Amino acid sequence: MLEWRAQKFGHDPLASMRCNRHSGGALLHEQSIGKLRLSIDPMAEVSGSWTSPIGRVVEVELELSSPPRWIAVHIDMPEVNFAQFKWVGFALRHGASNLMPYRAAIRSYQPRGAAFHDLFFPRELIANAASADHFDLIDPSQKPDLSANATRRELVLFLSTISDVRWSLHDLRFVYL
Repeated sequence: MLEWRAQKFGHDPLASMRCNRHSGGALLHEQSIGKLRLSIDPMAEVSGSWTSPIGRVVEVELELSSPPRWIAVHIDMPEVNFAQFKWVGFALRHGASNLMPYRAAIRSYQPRGAAFHDLFFPRELIANAASADHFDLIDPSQKPDLSANATRRELVLFLSTISDVRWSLHDLRFVYL
């Protein structure tokens, strides 16, 4: 069913990342690989790497010399009208070298250059050494702070900032029901 929904709304933006190898090069506080963008607090002292190996969307390895306020992976969402769906969300498979809780949000950018708004999904994601699946949905009609007139949206995965990060996103699909 997820494949059918992806085809209905056009090209899957992460398809090439699952089938090809992409390298992130030297770690910067803001950089992109394919359709993903990594953002790290510029005040933090962080070293590491991130890459998109064949068969996975992304792998992130970070050593934190000073704790950042945020580490975020941004994924552009397809342009769809959320009001036409009862449920909007995502399904993903992930893993980490150690138990790692993190959060997901839909970031909606406002028209005319105004700021963005983050709407967090209700459930925390938990990655660990064994790959695991996570599904999360929201009902847009029950979220008045989910802007109907956003110019674009992205799923933002806010990774743990407590200790070093060794995390992989094996796959991610957007869900519209």
